[in-house]
Amino acid sequence: MVGRGQGNNAKRSAAGRMVRGVQTVLWVGSLAAGFPVVFWAVMIFVGLVIFAVALTVVELGSFTSEATDDWHYQCDSAIGPDPAVTETTAPSTTAAVTETTAPSQLPTANPYAGLTFAPGDSASAWDLACATAMASAPYQQQPLQTPATGAAIDCARQVALADVGSRAARGVAALTQEVTQFGAIAGSTGRCQVPTTVVNSEAPSVASAETCAELAKSPESVRLPSTVAAQGLCGQRVVPAAASPGDLVFWSYSDNAPTRAGVALGPEQIVTVDPGTGQVVEESMPTGSDVRVKRVLEGAS
Repeated sequence: MVGRGQGNNAKRSAAGRMVRGVQTVLWVGSLAAGFPVVFWAVMIFVGLVIFAVALTVVELGSFTSEATDDWHYQCDSAIGPDPAVTETTAPSTTAAVTETTAPSQLPTANPYAGLTFAPGDSASAWDLACATAMASAPYQQQPLQTPATGAAIDCARQVALADVGSRAARGVAALTQEVTQFGAIAGSTGRCQVPTTVVNSEAPSVASAETCAELAKSPESVRLPSTVAAQGLCGQRVVPAAASPGDLVFWSYSDNAPTRAGVALGPEQIVTVDPGTGQVVEESMPTGSDVRVKRVLEGAS
């Protein structure tokens, strides 16, 4: 009897909830009927506005994330790794460079040029150094994935190897200047004239550019700045596995600038200057997270 009574009570409770639910629906319906159509039109409009604002916030949040990734990639390519970030990769939203794109065809107007930070922006020393570098560094697409070929590339290899064993009185920056300039001439004329006295000459024999913005002044000239730090801003980034003869290799960054540089002979070997002896040497491609390969010579890639 007790069990049957409890079952009847449960049924009556469920029925009571159902009745109250129906009464609530009827009350809301009668309440809604009491408002004019204009009221409900306004409510729908307000709802759509709120939805649009929420969607915009989501899109802006995504854009901000993408812009931050791109900023880090541009800076990482120009002045080396951010000490506060363990690894920086190319942003997935940036269009990949096609195999037929030559360095001179890439956009050189950097949208970050002229960017400044307000005192309250909490910018790091790396961010501030990058903002300065963006004034002359070309905007970077995703790293080139394929090796370059052509007369300029072949000549760059010959010139670089011809210097091996020489003493570089003016340092590695003169070596990179020489290789790129003579490679560029060969790319334009089809003839490779391997120099014999430029890299170990005391007097500057290769014209220098002040910044990367002056990288190319004519089809027969690729003029690099005269310091390794300034040269590190130049060119289009290349994945190390696709390094070609004449590509510039920078590594061992300190104070937001490379301290070592060389000329690639391919993905495995480079020509550089031994800092201890001052001799031009051939050695293995450096490895590590701070190796940056840049392409400045035109060629089919």
